[in-house]
Order: sequence, then structure tokens, then C-alpha cells
Amino acid sequence: MDVRPLVQKAQWMNLNEGQDVRSSTQLCDLHDKILWHVLSFLRLKDVVRMSTLSKRWEYLSKNNPRLDTSERNFPGQTHFVNFVDRALLLQDFPLKRFSISSQTDFDRSRIDAWITAAVRRRVEELHVRRHGGLLEYVLPSCVFNCETLIELHLFMSHELRLPALVCLKNLKVLTLAWVDFGGDSSVEKLLSCPSLEELSLIACKWRRLKVLHISAPKLLRLDIVEDSFYKNLESTFYVGVHGARIESFTYSGQFIDRYTISSSSSLVVARIDMFICERPHHHVAYHGYKLLKDLSCVKRLTLHNVGEFLHERPDLLKSLPVFSNLTELALDAFNGLPLESRFLVAMLDKCPRLSHLSFTRGIHSESETVDAIFNPTPRCFVSSLKVIKISRFQVGDKALLAIRNVLRTAGVLEKLFVHPPWGKQLPESLLPLLKGLPRASDQCEFFLGS
Repeated sequence: MDVRPLVQKAQWMNLNEGQDVRSSTQLCDLHDKILWHVLSFLRLKDVVRMSTLSKRWEYLSKNNPRLDTSERNFPGQTHFVNFVDRALLLQDFPLKRFSISSQTDFDRSRIDAWITAAVRRRVEELHVRRHGGLLEYVLPSCVFNCETLIELHLFMSHELRLPALVCLKNLKVLTLAWVDFGGDSSVEKLLSCPSLEELSLIACKWRRLKVLHISAPKLLRLDIVEDSFYKNLESTFYVGVHGARIESFTYSGQFIDRYTISSSSSLVVARIDMFICERPHHHVAYHGYKLLKDLSCVKRLTLHNVGEFLHERPDLLKSLPVFSNLTELALDAFNGLPLESRFLVAMLDKCPRLSHLSFTRGIHSESETVDAIFNPTPRCFVSSLKVIKISRFQVGDKALLAIRNVLRTAGVLEKLFVHPPWGKQLPESLLPLLKGLPRASDQCEFFLGS
């Protein structure tokens, strides 16, 4: 193993505490903190093996401030339990990171003891993964009152039960995956910690709450992935996000539920991925429209399959907000985006400052004349649109017709990028064909990807 890049990184991170790492001739000559940094790149089973090399390595492996334990890395449950007991319960130095991952249903009191020990050792980053096993599991209450905790990541399909007092004043990153919120609205206390900056809710079960408010004053990033289990349900759940500093927002789901983001003027990046369903509910388009209005201040926006649901609602398309700050827009549809899409035309009309436009699943057109698509021409096409990127481009008459219509309309276009589907190549004849098409901008250059 070549440790030179790791040593250089450790030196840059000021981990050597004055030691000249260049004078070290052997790996074991380095400072403990540097070696712990090296060990953090290894799998746990390799760290365990290295602990048998010498007393020094045994000390380093047992006193590692980053302890990632997974049951699958051990030949049996007994070996797993014994290692965690020795590495966690018999030490008292501060713990930067503790990660516990298990599948079997052994004594939950032992899991409690490990997590409690991590909290007692002033853990800063805690990961708990429970795959199957316990039908019910309640985290020790000390987790929710840990003053040193900066990151908390819970991956478990159990109901989240909180103590009466939740005080995580230094928590900055929170991830909840497959967690059942039950019907207790006190979960809002956890989602609204005063220092919280990043929040991820992945396939959580929350519909028994009916209403959920997230009020983290320092929240910068919010990611929500709906649980597919809830598809095609008629009832609506409301999520209100109150955070004046949010810079990044991601949503994946079917808009069965309604989401509202207040004070989103600081938004830089937003992404919406719509799950395709056979029978979208009547309120899906309205929920998607309302969220788009809340994201109108965003600078970079990615929309997947959103037009599929708004296409049949011309009343909502006419009422789309003006995206006055938007400079980069990425769009797609499941079967490629038609240039005549009502949603595409409506969006372009509402993006006066757009400079970069991407079609991530290709584009095609049925119209021989540009006026049949853009009437009037979107303002950005004649004032700000400099770059167009087309990915997964399928060479054919309809795809080439779409490019021709775009080139004849985009008056200030400077670059057009065309990329083939994964694993394929574009024909060499495509580039001279594109260069021969009439275009409104004589500055436009063409680039073919591989």
C-alpha cells in the first residue's frame, strides 16, 4: 500500500503536530493521528488483521477515534460483539465517529450499551443502521441530548420515539431513512434543531402526522425522498419548511403530499424528480405547481418528468412564476422531451436570464416551422441563452429537426453540446451535418461527446 498520498494529506490537515513526516522511513514511525487517518481508509476487517502485527498496531486499532463496525465484516456474531465490546466499552478517549450496522436480532441492551458508550465518549458523528431483526427498537434517550453530536444518521425501519427533552444544540447534519415518525408531532423538535444545516428524509413514514413543520433557522440543504409505499393514496400530507437560509433543495416523489418552502430567496440549487405512476391523482399537478412557485428564486434548477403532470393543466402553465434568477435549467421526460411540450415552452417563457439549457434524455420535434413552437420567441433565446447541452441524443429525423428548430431561434447561442446514449457513439457524419444547418447565431460552435 502506497501511503505517500495519505501522509501528504495528513500533513496538509496539520495532523503531524510538528513532526516532519518526510523524515519518517517506516509507516510505524508516524504520529498516532496520522496512522489513524491512514486506518480510516481501510475496511474494518483489515484494521482487525493489522492489530495482530504488534502491540503498537493493537493499540492503534483499539483506540481509533473513528469506529465503523458492521456485522458482515466478521465470521460470526460472537466475534463481532467481542470486538465492539473491546474497542468501545473498554476505552475512554474521545470518539470522532461511531457507526454500527447489524442485521441479526441479538440483545438490544447491548446495542444500547454501545451507543451510550459512544455518547459518553463525546461522539461527534453517529451512524445507526438496523436491517431487519428487531421489530421495535428505541434509541437511548442520551442520543437526543448529546452536546458533542454534530452528525446523526439513522437508517432503520422502526418508529422513532423521542424523549420529552430534545437538546442537540450542535447538530448540523441529520439523516433519517425508512424511519416511522408515528403520530407524535414531537419529531418536529428533532427536525428543527437550532444549528441544523443539512437534513435528509429518505423514504420515511409520516402520514399519521398529517402535518409536519420543519423550522431550522440555519438550514442550508434539504433532501426529501418520498416512500414509494404511499403511492396512489388519496389522502394528502402537508410539509411546511420554514428556513430563510436554504440554498439547496431536492425532492423525489409523486407529489401525493404538498410541500411548502417559505422564505426561499437564498436558493441556489433545486432538483425535482417525479416518480412515474399510472394514475396520477388530480391534485398532483397542483402540488407540483405550488412547489415550483416556492422555488422561483432559484439559480440552478433540474426537473425530471415534471412536465408529464403539468402538460394537461394549461391553467397552471399560464400561471407559472417568473424565474428571474434562473441561469441554468435541466429538463427531461421519460421518453425524451418534445420541443413542442407545453411545459417546456411555458418554462422558457418564464426564464428571462437563462444562459445554460440541458436536455438530459434527448429531444425531438414534429414541427417543420419554428413559429409553430415558439410564438413569440422566448426572451432568453434572443438575449442570454449561450449554451445548450443535449444528452442521450438518438440520431434520427425528429431529433435533428429539434436541433434545427433550436438553432434557427437561439440568436446568441455560443455552444451546442451533443452526447450519445450510454455505451454508444455518435456518427462522424453528424458534426458536418450540424455545421451545415441554418442558425440564427453565427458564433455557435458544436461539440460532440462520447
